[in-house]
Amino acid sequence: MAERYGLKVFVVANSYINVPRDPRIERVVVNDSFDAADNWIAERAGEGDIVVTADIPLADRAIKKGATVIGNTGVPFTPASIGMAMANRELLSNLRAMGEVTGGPKPMAPRDRLSIALRLIYVIPHAIVLLFVMIAWCFTTIAAWFVILLTGEYPKALYDFGVGAMRWRLRVEAYMLLMVDAYPPFSLE
Repeated sequence: MAERYGLKVFVVANSYINVPRDPRIERVVVNDSFDAADNWIAERAGEGDIVVTADIPLADRAIKKGATVIGNTGVPFTPASIGMAMANRELLSNLRAMGEVTGGPKPMAPRDRLSIALRLIYVIPHAIVLLFVMIAWCFTTIAAWFVILLTGEYPKALYDFGVGAMRWRLRVEAYMLLMVDAYPPFSLE
């Protein structure tokens, strides 16, 4: 954008950051104190400036100074929208402080660990049968290759067997990787 519109760009960080080699782009390294980069930007932002940030408090400060502010997703912050964004940020911060919003999955319980171990045991019969099915699939694929070479068509029975073998294998893998909870059937369908 700096090149397209001929704008002077300041990239502000509290440690070294690589920036493109362009006379319009200037790297500014501030000290590593809390909000030092935000303070540098907020002190210098004003009417006619564009601030690109994901930091909502910085966006609020820059808007109050008259700058145009664009979020890191490309959506602009406006004087009408920044108040709601600040309120939402404060609400989520308070909920996190109270332990209401953790932002992740529940920790694993002993029952979950047991479930994973049992899945590995439950899948042993599938692994034994699938070993032979996959060996058969290799031979049928080679046979199908020769048939295709001679006739120009993939035999339906060999094709159906190959697709069924792959489906079965994928169902077992999905079960082992905890992607599905249903025990996979012993079936090529």
